[in-house]
Amino acid sequence: MTDPTAPHTCDCGDPLDFVFDQLQDKLRGFICRRIPDDAPDAEAVYWETLEAFEAYTKRERCSPDIYPKLLFGIAANKVSDYWRAEKRKRHSVLVEPSDLKLLADDWPSPYEAVDQRVDLTRAFAEALDDDMRRALVLVHVDQLSQDEAAAVVGLHRSSLRRLLIKARGLIRSSGLLDAYAGRLATTSARRAAEPGATEVRS
Repeated sequence: MTDPTAPHTCDCGDPLDFVFDQLQDKLRGFICRRIPDDAPDAEAVYWETLEAFEAYTKRERCSPDIYPKLLFGIAANKVSDYWRAEKRKRHSVLVEPSDLKLLADDWPSPYEAVDQRVDLTRAFAEALDDDMRRALVLVHVDQLSQDEAAAVVGLHRSSLRRLLIKARGLIRSSGLLDAYAGRLATTSARRAAEPGATEVRS
């Protein structure tokens, strides 16, 4: 019989083992893309995120289904805290990279010149709404699976997939972003052909 006074624990094994096995590299990438200029600071935020995740899962009963939402939600908050602290410390106008910037920075040639990057960022802003941009960043920049990304944004996988499909359609309707649409298609085809692949992310 379960002791009602016992502390809540996760009933699915060690949550940190799950993170290290399935989400560690994605978490590091998520943080480093948002704190790109100082590796030691990014590493500190990474470990602060893991500590907060571990503390929560020791305190509250949960299942692996919510781990991505919990982990990346904590990471996003830690990154925001970092940028707020940096702004106070340096007394300068420093801002956390937006989804628009992450998408544009992830984009290779021919959009390498600064003015082309600005045009690309503007095109993303005009073509996609906030939900579409966030879905694209999580799946195509942060490399989360559709299931993981859906958990992070609090949507059913089918709803997230519809967002991605709509975003791809809007991207294809913009001449400036034709190359981006081709890249999404190529990336999805390659992942689908990988051994053990179970889903297409685009």
